[in-house]
Amino acid sequence: MAQFASRGICLANNQLLTDEGGKTRFTSTVRYPSLQVRNMVMATGMERGAGISYDRLEDLVAELQQS
Repeated sequence: MAQFASRGICLANNQLLTDEGGKTRFTSTVRYPSLQVRNMVMATGMERGAGISYDRLEDLVAELQQS
């Protein structure tokens, strides 16, 4: 995201954890200043990278719950 900040592009990124009957839902919302900026960010492959990171986080939480 630093590459966008250096261009003066501001992003709002919020994360929310909610309890859903013993399970936790993670919601991440990213707001872009325009559709053009959103498309530029998506073209970087960020969505795929974020998905991989969230999958790894899920695995880690499961591992920690077992110990």
